[in-house]
Amino acid sequence: MEKARNVGLDALREPNFRWLIGAQWASLIGDYMVLTALPFAVFAIGGSAEQVGIAFGVDAMALLLLVLFGGVIGDRVSRRSVMIAADLARFGGEAIFAMLLISGHAEFWALLAVQAIHGAGSAFFLPAMSGLLPGTVREERLQEANALRGLCASSAAMIGPAIAGIVVVTAGVGSVFAIDASSFLLSAAFLAMMRLRSRPSVEASIIADLAEGWGEFRRRTWLWAVVVEFAFLNALVFAPFYVFGASVAEHSLGGPGAWAAILTACGVGELFGGVVALSWKPRQPLLAATMALASWALPVLLLAVLAPVGMIVPFAALAGAGLAVFAAIWQTTLQSNVPSEQLSRLSAYDWVGSLALLPVGYALAGFTEAAVGLRGGLLGAGIVVLVATVAVASVPSVRNLSALQLKRKPVRVPAGEPVSQVAAPSA
Repeated sequence: MEKARNVGLDALREPNFRWLIGAQWASLIGDYMVLTALPFAVFAIGGSAEQVGIAFGVDAMALLLLVLFGGVIGDRVSRRSVMIAADLARFGGEAIFAMLLISGHAEFWALLAVQAIHGAGSAFFLPAMSGLLPGTVREERLQEANALRGLCASSAAMIGPAIAGIVVVTAGVGSVFAIDASSFLLSAAFLAMMRLRSRPSVEASIIADLAEGWGEFRRRTWLWAVVVEFAFLNALVFAPFYVFGASVAEHSLGGPGAWAAILTACGVGELFGGVVALSWKPRQPLLAATMALASWALPVLLLAVLAPVGMIVPFAALAGAGLAVFAAIWQTTLQSNVPSEQLSRLSAYDWVGSLALLPVGYALAGFTEAAVGLRGGLLGAGIVVLVATVAVASVPSVRNLSALQLKRKPVRVPAGEPVSQVAAPSA
């Protein structure tokens, strides 16, 4: 009975995992605050809505350009050290821009520089995080850890914007960037508390590491099939959902309040999905995760047919839950089926492939609206979800990957990893 009551929270018993998840939660709250406040920072220095898009784009491009290199570095040196360095770099950038905003000396080029630093830091932090997490918990707690990581992100997505709104009104937009800078410093402090081992030397070149990572990525059909799926979902589903959905809500569903209700429902659903993923371990995990993504067809198609907001909201929550379940199972699958010393690199290929077409999706939004209209674009997005789900579910390695295969590979312990990895059971 005691074991049943603790299901889903046992990962928090691991000290290294607690420090790691605390570090991520601190920095994510700050990131979501800036995500909300950045447009107001642009407007405060006399910028336009177009410049807001440019600022977000610089962050994304820096991430895409450097994430493969970040993945290689994460497999070569202490992942914790990489993450601390990324946090400190982002702390410096955000702190300097906060001072410029508060003093009234901020300019648009400075914001672009800060966004580039943030994107570059994320390019190193994210693959290292993916590679480090499996070593902070025992094997049987890995999916719980990934689910808790998702819950951490979902809660930050709800808390950060709320805090940002209050701070912008009461203390000014510069204070939001100052808080974000502090969050990176706190994250680095948490990471420094983890117990680590020394790092052996790495003889292979960076180019050789990249080539090895690509070979490992390419030979895992289940891996690249899902990454290709997400490349199309990001470009042809999620981008139209956020671009067209807001316009449909504004003109046909009652305005910004309707869109806020739909997005809030997605966030609530993500929290619920994270709770479900704490203990639900299907026999065919990757197939179940893929089918969970099909839930996104419902809110997208309902927006296309101008269904009432009251009907869209519950299905938006279901879609959010499906995305959270997918994320937890996907991370667990990746971490359990890739050797530890290659995990950061393959995670980087995952990031690059999944996000590669996103800028194209945003660029196509205007063309799609002119060609088929907002509702036509959303209808097409709903169809893409269903087609992509069927296509990936038909891949044998996706269907046949069973829960019994989700076992961590027995590899040498990379230096810079938590001591708890040595004690964790391996297959």
